[in-house]
Amino acid sequence: MATTMTSPLAGLRVLEHGTGVAVAYAGRLLRDCGAEVLKVSPAEGVERSLFAYLDGGKRPVLADRPDAEVLGELLSSCDVLVTSLTAPEWDRLGTTPAALAGEHAVVVDVTTFGLSGPYRDWVGEPELMASHLSGQSYGTPNGVADLDATPPRPSGGLDAELVGGVFAAITALAGRLLAAQDGRSHVGEVAMVDVLFAFNRLNVAQFTYAGVIPSRSAQGLMLRAPTGFLACADGYVNIHCANDAQWQRLVSVMGDPDWAANDLFATGESRAMFWDALKPLMSTWFAERSKHEVTALLQAQRIVCFPEQTMADLLADEQLLARHWFREIPGPIPVPGPAFRLPGMTTELTAAEPTDVPAALVRGDARPFGPLTGRAVPGSGPLSGIRVIDLSTVIGGPLATQILGQLGADVVKIESRAHPDLTRTSGPYPVGHGGPDASGYYHGLNAAKRSIVLEIGTPRGRALLEGLLANGDVLIENYSGSAAAKLGMSAGDLLARHPHLVYLSQSGLGRTGPHRDYVTYGPQLMARAGWNTVLGATEDDGTPLSGGGQFTDQLSGAHEVLAVIAALVQRERDGHGQYVDVSMLECQVPTVARQLVRRGGTGTTPDGVHGTFRCAGDDRWLGVSGDEDRLAVLLPGDGDVLDRLREWLRDRTPDEAMVRLQAAGIGAARVSNAEDVASDPHLAARRCFTEHDSVGYGKLRLPDLPLLLDGVRAVNPGFAPDLGEHTGEVLSEVLGLSDAEIAELRAEGVVS
Repeated sequence: MATTMTSPLAGLRVLEHGTGVAVAYAGRLLRDCGAEVLKVSPAEGVERSLFAYLDGGKRPVLADRPDAEVLGELLSSCDVLVTSLTAPEWDRLGTTPAALAGEHAVVVDVTTFGLSGPYRDWVGEPELMASHLSGQSYGTPNGVADLDATPPRPSGGLDAELVGGVFAAITALAGRLLAAQDGRSHVGEVAMVDVLFAFNRLNVAQFTYAGVIPSRSAQGLMLRAPTGFLACADGYVNIHCANDAQWQRLVSVMGDPDWAANDLFATGESRAMFWDALKPLMSTWFAERSKHEVTALLQAQRIVCFPEQTMADLLADEQLLARHWFREIPGPIPVPGPAFRLPGMTTELTAAEPTDVPAALVRGDARPFGPLTGRAVPGSGPLSGIRVIDLSTVIGGPLATQILGQLGADVVKIESRAHPDLTRTSGPYPVGHGGPDASGYYHGLNAAKRSIVLEIGTPRGRALLEGLLANGDVLIENYSGSAAAKLGMSAGDLLARHPHLVYLSQSGLGRTGPHRDYVTYGPQLMARAGWNTVLGATEDDGTPLSGGGQFTDQLSGAHEVLAVIAALVQRERDGHGQYVDVSMLECQVPTVARQLVRRGGTGTTPDGVHGTFRCAGDDRWLGVSGDEDRLAVLLPGDGDVLDRLREWLRDRTPDEAMVRLQAAGIGAARVSNAEDVASDPHLAARRCFTEHDSVGYGKLRLPDLPLLLDGVRAVNPGFAPDLGEHTGEVLSEVLGLSDAEIAELRAEGVVS
C-alpha cells in the first residue's frame, strides 16, 4: 500500500488507537489526504460494515489493547498518535499523553468529555451525552406543539462523533506543523461536548448577549413563511421562502390561486402568523406532485427546496452519482466518499495486510513536511505566516476562516457596506445596543480576523482584490457559481493569475454536477442528506420536525479547515496552489453513514436503558444511557425499571439526577438549555468560553476554539472586528498604498 508523494499528506504516518467512530473518522480523513494510517484496534463487531468504511485503506497492527511500552514502541515509528483513551484509561495505562509523545511525536486525544474538568470520568453513549450536555439537542426537534410529549433528542446519526473526528484531524495536523517549527513533541485534546457546545454558538449568544433562552416550542419560532416541511405525493420537501419576491414566484409556480391574494398572506411575517390557515391551502398543489418534481420546479425559481431523502433516495441521488462520490466496501456496499476534493487524494478502501511486529514498522528519521511559508508576517501558531483572504459570508466559510485565524493565520475579511454579512444584521445584540458591530451572531463566527470594506463590484475594487490575492495564500468564498463567474473567479482563471493560491469554494452541492447551481440553506440541505429521516421526529400527522441549528454549515466549515491545511502542506512540497471544492451535502451525509450501510433504520440503540426522560421543572429533561441491572439496584421500589426511573425523576432536577446517576456509573446527561451551558462547571473548568470586555457593551461571552493544543485554545484570541476597522491598515501594509491614495479610494466609495 504505497503512498505516492502526490498526496497532500504523503509521508505522514499516523497511529490510530482506540474505539468508537470519532477516532476512526479522524483516521479516515487523514488517510483520504494521503497519510499512512496504522490501526491498532480491530473492527468493531456488530458495526463491521460501518468500520469497513471508516477503516478502509488503513494498515492493521495486531496489538490488541497494547500496554504503554508497546504503544510507545509503535509510536516511535510514527509522527502522530490519535487515540480515544479516556482519563481513567490513561490512569490505568500508567502514563500520560505528554510522556507517551516523547521528544518528537504529536498525541491527540478525542473523547466525549475530555481529560479534565468535573465530568472527565463520566460514562455514557457519546451521542446522547455530548448532544445533551452541550445544548445542541435542546432545540432538536424544534417547532414542537406539545413539549411534554416530544422530548429533545440527539439526531440518531453520528453528529458528535464526526465533529470530534474532524477536529481531532485538524489538531493532529496543527500539532505536526508546530513540531516542524520547533522540533518538539505536542499534545492535543478534543472533547465532543466542547465541539458541540461551540456549534451551539447562536443559542449561547442569545443568552449571554440578550438574556434570552431560545425555546423549541412551535409558538413564535417561525418568523417568515412558508418554511419547513410540506407533504408531496411520495414524501416531503423542506422549503424556505426568504423574502416576498420568492413568495410571489412560488405563487406563480402554483398557478396564481385566488387565495394567494388574501391580505393575510401579504408578508412573510403575516404568512407565519397565519400559517395554520395557509398551509392547507398550499398543500393541495404539493400533494399532487412528487418531492423531486417539486424540488426541480422551485429550484428553477431560485427558491430553496429539497426533498426529505431516505437512505434509498441518497444512494440514487442524481448529484452525488454525477460527482462519482460514493465508494464501495465488500458486499458491494456504497459508502460515503471524501468530505472534500484535493488533487492526489487517496480514496481507495482496500485493507492492507496486518503487521504484528512493531520492529517491522521502523523507518528513518525523515519527517513528512516542514513549517509552512506564506506571504504574511510570521507570528505564532501552526499557521504562522499564512494570509487568508475571506470572501465568505454567514456561517460555514466564516467559521473556517475564524478557526484558521485562531490557529495563527492572518485573515483579511473583505466586506461591503452596501451588502453587509447577514450575521451583522441578525443579532442577538447586547442589551441596549444594536448595529452591525454589535451582533453576537457575527462575533461568534469572525474572531481573529481583520475587516476591510472593499466594494469588489467596482473596477478599482476588483483591482485591489487582485492585489490582495497576489499577496495572499488562501482564498475562501461561498458564492454561487454564477456570482463567482461574474467576478472572474472561476477556478481556472483565478489560478492562472495566482498559481500559488489555495482557492476553496464552499457550496451546497459542489461546483460540478446537474444541481451545482441549486440554492441552499442548512436545514433544507439536512433533509436532502437524510438527517431528518434518521432523526425520525414528526408531528401528529406524520410531518417531519426539524432541528440541529446551523449544524450542516458548521460541519462543512470544520472540514474546510482540514482541507486548507492539507492543501498548504502539499503546496509547501510542490510549490503549486490548487482548487478545493467543498460540498456541504458531502460533508453532511457521513453523519448517517451507519444507516446508509444498512440501507435504512433509525440508528443503533445501545443495550440497557437509553433515552430522554422528564424531570422536575419547565421543559427539563435528562438523557440516560446505562445498564438496566445497575439502575434497578439504585432505584427504589419494584417492577419495571423504566416506570421506576420516570417516577424517581419526577421530583428531581436534571442536575441532581445527573450527578447521582453518574456517581453510580450510569450514563446521565442534563438536556442543557442556553442558560445551563453558560453556567456549566465542566465547560467553565475547560475554559470553553472566551470573554471580551468590549467598549460600550461590557463583558461578552462566546464559545472558544473547540480544541486544545498544549493546553491552549486559540493562539489568536482576538475579538471580531468592527466593519472596516482595518481597511487603512491592510491597504497600507499589504498593498503599500499611501494615506493619500487610501483617502482617494474612500472618496470614490471603493473602500471605507
